[in-house]
Amino acid sequence: MIIGFKKITKQRLTIMIDKILAKKLLVRSWPLILSGFMIMIYMRIDQIMLGEMVNDYEVGTYSAALKLSEIWYIIPTIVCNSFFPSIIEAKKLGEATYLKKIQNLFDILFFISFGIAVIVGIFSDNIINILYGDQYKDAAIILSIHIWTAVFVFLGVGSSNFFIIENLQIKTFTRTALGAVINIVLNLVLIPKFFAIGAAVATLISQFLSSYMFDLLSRKTYVLFKMKTKSYFPIHIIKRI
Repeated sequence: MIIGFKKITKQRLTIMIDKILAKKLLVRSWPLILSGFMIMIYMRIDQIMLGEMVNDYEVGTYSAALKLSEIWYIIPTIVCNSFFPSIIEAKKLGEATYLKKIQNLFDILFFISFGIAVIVGIFSDNIINILYGDQYKDAAIILSIHIWTAVFVFLGVGSSNFFIIENLQIKTFTRTALGAVINIVLNLVLIPKFFAIGAAVATLISQFLSSYMFDLLSRKTYVLFKMKTKSYFPIHIIKRI
């Protein structure tokens, strides 16, 4: 970035470190840093537990489905990053405008994720067969289950804008930690009985609880629960129009 700045602007660049601001940002961002580590554990613990509790075949089958399910997770990040500046501006204009902007974000995220889940779920057999071949046919049912986590992952990422603007970063870490614990517990219960399918169901349930139901636990996040719920019912969009 420094080289690019000098090359484009032809200006000298003086780098100064603001220790007070750096400390302030670190104090506010440590929950996000820990949340990032928790997500790394969260996203891979099911594969580790499958390998320890069942066998490598189940891990391979599950991993094949996982790649096709998680590849879509970059979309909400792109959408939320593009919305973030306008949400900040809407906050300055008043609470109603601000919440309406976030509601629009949730609506978009839901429709994209729901569309992906429906299409991938319906054609999971064909997708697995084309990309991996018949030897991975057992991954199709895992994919058809796991792809529905996208709905809650998308809406969970959408919540991040609200948490940052409202200085509720600790909620991000709490939500992620809670989801990880729930996922591990459900894996212990479901994997021995249902193998890779059990791991997929455990992930789906934990995402539902951490990315959606978690908002019921605090008065500050209850508004997110209501907006996400509205996104599930397109009739509210028609009424607004």
